[in-house]
Amino acid sequence: MQLNPIVILQFILGASILVMLSPSGSVLAGYTLTLLLVTSALNKQKTRSIFKRIKPYLTFIPIVGLIYFGMSVWLTNDSYKDIFYNAVFSIGKLLVLVSIMSVYLEQSSKDDILEAFRSLWVKTRLPWKRMDNMFLFVELILRFFPAIQHEWNSILRSRRALGLSTGKTKWESARYMINHLPGIIIQNYRKAEETANVMMMRGYGKQIPRGIAFPVNFTLRDGSLMMIVTVFLFGVHSIASI
Repeated sequence: MQLNPIVILQFILGASILVMLSPSGSVLAGYTLTLLLVTSALNKQKTRSIFKRIKPYLTFIPIVGLIYFGMSVWLTNDSYKDIFYNAVFSIGKLLVLVSIMSVYLEQSSKDDILEAFRSLWVKTRLPWKRMDNMFLFVELILRFFPAIQHEWNSILRSRRALGLSTGKTKWESARYMINHLPGIIIQNYRKAEETANVMMMRGYGKQIPRGIAFPVNFTLRDGSLMMIVTVFLFGVHSIASI
């Protein structure tokens, strides 16, 4: 049974809210265990991909925790034990949130969720051009942002193949990026402008809302599942708050 991307997104957002509202470390540990069980149910290849998404945050989030600990010691009168517990608790929440979103991004496609919302919007038949423009704006971002990443990675690989340095330290690498990235962004902006002009010549805006080639139907089953997910998440939160 293939679920509607909107239902999956609702569950992920609901789970994220549950994590943020966790009243204690034991409840957070329960959510973490559930996440580990879900992740282990995936194949090993996706588990590795999920870990690769989380890995950059494993360095960044503890630094934020240390800053939080230092500021709390300086600005509050709480004991070191309470400050340490709150810092670890906050870091745990952030890591679980990042993990949840990594699982979602690995399992779902950004194009699928956009198509699902567009299909739902087309069913309304509301002649609101701003909504169509917003969908087009998001589509262009999803198309050209990966292109910028690909071009930047190609430049780095080419320079390394030629034996040219892109910066020995992170600061030098950042300076190199600042000097060269604007040109890539301007180039892709011109491509986006050309794409928009072609769409205007092909009649964009004459039919509102725009049609969709492969719609993702939102059925009664999907609406029922959203209600069940809402009740389930609310029930879990109520039990955890007792």
